[in-house]
Amino acid sequence: QRDFAGKVEVISLTGQPEEVVRQTNDVQIEHHLAVDTQARMEKSVGVTAAPHVIIIDPHGVIRWQGFPLLPGYELTEKVVADLIRQYSN
Repeated sequence: QRDFAGKVEVISLTGQPEEVVRQTNDVQIEHHLAVDTQARMEKSVGVTAAPHVIIIDPHGVIRWQGFPLLPGYELTEKVVADLIRQYSN
């Protein structure tokens, strides 16, 4: 979020209830966090493991989806920068 300020909005989804999220003090979250206790998004896109990342362009088109640490398919700063450059119009 910080590295691409003004160009990217990061939203994390959690299945934890809001009360549990608000009590969590051990993680400093510097981006938006949404609660989805019914796992609607997870079911909708077929998430099978975490972390699962979806990058959506300004027109609502998914441009990258997967596991950001998967060898050979890592989601690096270069990948994000290239996606921004390619689809930000």
